[in-house]
Amino acid sequence: MRIATCSIEALPSAVLDWGPQAIVSAFSPRHPVGGYFDRPHLLLPCRDTEDGAWADAPGRAHLAALLDLLDDVRPHRILVQCTAGLSRSPALALVAAAWSGRDPAEACAAMRRAVPQASPNLLMLAWGDALLGLGGTLDAAAAAAFEFRRDDLGAVGDRTGFRELGPQTIPRALA
Repeated sequence: MRIATCSIEALPSAVLDWGPQAIVSAFSPRHPVGGYFDRPHLLLPCRDTEDGAWADAPGRAHLAALLDLLDDVRPHRILVQCTAGLSRSPALALVAAAWSGRDPAEACAAMRRAVPQASPNLLMLAWGDALLGLGGTLDAAAAAAFEFRRDDLGAVGDRTGFRELGPQTIPRALA
């Protein structure tokens, strides 16, 4: 499975130019994105926070919905988008990579090469790791691979545009 991430500004051109079979959009509930209705498009309204006490924090249901999409659609190309492409989309992309059978450490290294300033959302990673039964390996790989730069509003850094993770293993059930 090929995986790419992007910021909100890059979404229209990424959909047109890269042609994903499925799209995942993580967005602030106060700033919804429009849906693409010509392909599966999972809309995940959640704040970029790692504090699970917020009502709109990423939660188990968000990551379960991602895994359901992957199980149902089994896309060869998936595009994961958030506001800046720095936190929620890298976290969701790493969970998708782990779902496809990619080694968590290798997936984190590929994400770091693709988006050096990424600061994957730790709450999303923890939920994804738990739902996939990875025993903390995704969390540990991310902790080793990334410098987490955050403030009260989420990840800190320049918006990323479109970024594709490097080559990866053949996804399960697509081989």
